[in-house]
Amino acid sequence: MISMLLAFIILMDYILLALILCLSYNGELKRHLYGQR
Repeated sequence: MISMLLAFIILMDYILLALILCLSYNGELKRHLYGQR
């Protein structure tokens, strides 16, 4: 039971990290696009 909970927490942590990376990447991309214009 505890191992399942730990695995779930790790999974959620990875998902949050992926979301943050995706958002920061999108922000950088938009900044570059607007910077060129």
